[in-house]
Amino acid sequence: MDAQNRSGDETNNANTALSVTQHISLIPLLLSAITVSLVARQLVHYSYEFKAPFAGYRSSFEPSFLVRLRFALGALDQIDEGYQKIRKHKKRIFKLSRNDRDVLVIPTQYVDELQNLPAESLSSSKAVYANHVGKYAGLAPMLEGQLHSNLLQSRLTPTIPKLTSSMASAVAKAIPNVVPECQDRWVEVGIYDILLNLVTHLTNRVLLGEPDCYNKGWAEGSMNYAANATLTIGILRLFPSYLRSFVALLTPPVWKVQKNIDIATEALIPIIEQKRKAEKQNPDYQKRDDFLQWMMDAATGEGAISEKLAQRLLVVFLGAAHTSTMAGTHVCYDLCAMPEYIEPLRDEITTLLREEGGWTPTVPAKMRKMDSFLRESQRNSPPSILDFHRLVQKPLTLSDGTLLPPGSQICTASLAISVDPSNLSSPQTFDGFRYYKLRQQSDEDSNKHQFATTDKNHMHFGRGKYACPGRFFASAELKVILAHLIMEFEVKFPEGKGRPRNLNADEFLYPDPGARLMIRRRLVT
Repeated sequence: MDAQNRSGDETNNANTALSVTQHISLIPLLLSAITVSLVARQLVHYSYEFKAPFAGYRSSFEPSFLVRLRFALGALDQIDEGYQKIRKHKKRIFKLSRNDRDVLVIPTQYVDELQNLPAESLSSSKAVYANHVGKYAGLAPMLEGQLHSNLLQSRLTPTIPKLTSSMASAVAKAIPNVVPECQDRWVEVGIYDILLNLVTHLTNRVLLGEPDCYNKGWAEGSMNYAANATLTIGILRLFPSYLRSFVALLTPPVWKVQKNIDIATEALIPIIEQKRKAEKQNPDYQKRDDFLQWMMDAATGEGAISEKLAQRLLVVFLGAAHTSTMAGTHVCYDLCAMPEYIEPLRDEITTLLREEGGWTPTVPAKMRKMDSFLRESQRNSPPSILDFHRLVQKPLTLSDGTLLPPGSQICTASLAISVDPSNLSSPQTFDGFRYYKLRQQSDEDSNKHQFATTDKNHMHFGRGKYACPGRFFASAELKVILAHLIMEFEVKFPEGKGRPRNLNADEFLYPDPGARLMIRRRLVT
């Protein structure tokens, strides 16, 4: 995570995130929000042109507001019910009633013909913007072009191998500042906070480079922005669109989002202007190879305005820090629940580093057992149980004659798909090396089944041309961080504790951020 200076003080940044206690203090507001939403739902009739059966109704007499409320409090059962209907009736689309809108859940048979359609027909960015209440969460850059997505694919992904050594060095230096002293003793820690610090530190090094990644204003603004934007999404998703402006006035995290954006932007603008000045005045100026510089070089028109660049970088930070921290937390919980995987992973890391002579560019790609464990952990605990979100922009006729009307939002039941016995052998069994074994079956399979790759049965990073553009960086970043933690520490649950249950709100799944682990530094002889 970013520190105020190079000597590092990454632990200070953890204090900028909202605490669990602060989250709990929002409960009265959430209860009031639910009450208002229930009343509003009785006054408004929602209808869509597309006719499809609804999932989630316990009877034909159940009021729709109760179905929507149950979806908000955890949609897993409703989605599973709808998916079983798909399995019984092939190619059958079903509807889900969310508090903000109804969505159409499509079977995988349609994915091939839809996955690469242009944004003029199916918009991924508009669907994600709608899902995450973009107007209030500071996501306007998503609707102002694909500059950041294009650069994640065209510049960052090819650069990952040569970033490996510097990422490993950064993690090694950061760990003493974010993990408490635990030599010869077990210490209770919040692994979510540790991972958030490490992920943020690495992410900002790639986004801004040194020394700008240590900028205090950016560190404070970006961390608090991510925390408050996440809360804003969770709260405002309880309401229909027409009530959100009013509810936003009463919701502290919404107020804070803009303040956080302003702090981060004000910190970044001078950095951008200084880069431009140096380039203009010094013919021998050497540009740094960081994401901000790539955006500055590629941006045109209004997109090149310093404020716009800063706000777009915040959106990149939100996506990178949030999802990677959750994925890493799930992995740590899974390893503590199944410690038999730790030693084989440790052996793989040790062998690779010895054979390669350290963290060479190819090491992350060769960590096949770690890659498999990451993918299996994600299969069981994805960030969302719905994926492949698209907003239909114009009438769209599918190959079987099904007509999707403009304005409808489609998605797939990604978690249900990935635990479907017809798609995967023994899906209810957690097999950390499932994909490692699949990749060994043939030369053709050796490049499939990777954490960062997608297919119709594993769409937790999306699918097609609009799949998550930062997934390859997330894979490398998590491997470097987790490898260091596995090599340096022993971990376990506190006495009498087991794996924390995942938290489910709407279609989102979260690791319990308040759960504790025991950690002790390894004695390496």
